[in-house]
Amino acid sequence: MGGKLWEGWEMQVLRDNCGKMSIEEVAALLPHRTVKGVHLRAFKVGLLPDKNYWTEQEDQILRDNFPHKTATQIKRMLSGRTLAAIQKRICEIGVSGERWACKHSANRQFFAQPNILNSYWAGLIAADGCVTDRDDCSTKVLMISLTESDGYLLEQFAKDVEFTGDVAIRKARDRKMADGRRLRARPESVLSISCTQEWFPDLEKHFNITPRKSLTLKPPNNLNLDCSLAYIKGFLDGDGCVHIRKNGRMNFTFCGTLECLSWIKSVCDEVAPQYTDEWRTKKRPLAQLIQKGKIYNYMIGDYRAELLAKEILRLDIPGMRRKWDKVQANFDLKQQRLEELRTPVMVHTFDPSRVYLGRLCKRGHDYQGTGQSLRRVGHGSCVKCGQECQGVKKPMVPVAYWLELTSKLFPDLDGTPYRIGDVCRRGHEYNLSGYGLRYRSSRGCVQCEKQRLGNSED
Repeated sequence: MGGKLWEGWEMQVLRDNCGKMSIEEVAALLPHRTVKGVHLRAFKVGLLPDKNYWTEQEDQILRDNFPHKTATQIKRMLSGRTLAAIQKRICEIGVSGERWACKHSANRQFFAQPNILNSYWAGLIAADGCVTDRDDCSTKVLMISLTESDGYLLEQFAKDVEFTGDVAIRKARDRKMADGRRLRARPESVLSISCTQEWFPDLEKHFNITPRKSLTLKPPNNLNLDCSLAYIKGFLDGDGCVHIRKNGRMNFTFCGTLECLSWIKSVCDEVAPQYTDEWRTKKRPLAQLIQKGKIYNYMIGDYRAELLAKEILRLDIPGMRRKWDKVQANFDLKQQRLEELRTPVMVHTFDPSRVYLGRLCKRGHDYQGTGQSLRRVGHGSCVKCGQECQGVKKPMVPVAYWLELTSKLFPDLDGTPYRIGDVCRRGHEYNLSGYGLRYRSSRGCVQCEKQRLGNSED
């Protein structure tokens, strides 16, 4: 009967009970009237001092349930009340220290104690996050904005922190002119969280994340190595670049403040030192930071980037797919090529005074499946690389092999200072055999040495 005139008996029920019981209970005595209609009629006849009058029972429901439950959950307990009205009433009666009731909930203790998971998200927040103060109240808001294609990362963050809200998509819009052309923004995925005020003291205490941090960001405090690597991964996903060249070399580039990048550099120097061979440790200084305007850049590349990536990938934490998928694909391709290079050779022992097993060379010359390259003592060059550059047919074959071959093919050379070996660069072939004649002691070509001395005789 909504919209019809109120009858006398209905008005009498309203006068007898309004103020003594809740509006919902009064509406139950008037089956043909809605709760909203009874509320509005009581206000018009002067039975309620306020159009949005709250009963003591309703206020008690707010006190009993907030902030343990969100305003959205409390709304289900109060029929006839909107979400905005509930939020406003919570602020008016001072139920909580926060001046605004939250629509959603999340794990309020997520950043209380650093671990590899929250360290990763802290690194991403430090790079691409923003902490702002609300204009209408004293609460703070955490906002993270990524490109639309990376929205899955924000979905994962919402899942890890148990956030009940959604990730919003911000449409692309035209931007101002620059150099005679109009800049255009891409669609963005945005996540905004304000229901966990406990996060912000923890973020500042453990990770030094504060409002307006772009030019003042400082490194985190007292993180162990795994948490530091997780933080660096998050920072790289936000303000970093992963570049892999056609030859397979990998580069990581970080952008940030001097203090933060200096800390990242110190961790990289610990995990991936500049040189692994002892005789080269003092040859050159480590890579330095480069200033670009008000910010700094730091780049780590080649095998150091690979060492850092391998340490990071062993951690069970999320990551930006478009960056870390290609890192993993590069490792898989190198492993495949390494398996192809791992063919048996005729070398079983080597002279430790002349060669040693060192870091795998850039061409991937693996020695006997050890994952290392055979290098020369004194200057550390790869033996196989050097022999390939000289055109040696059988790289990494010791003199003992050539001596056995000499006794087998040319027994007349036994007891002489000569042996057979690879043909030299000048093509001096011995008796059309496909081999060259070399000295047993110096390993030089006999014909070349005689030409150098001006003697053309054999």
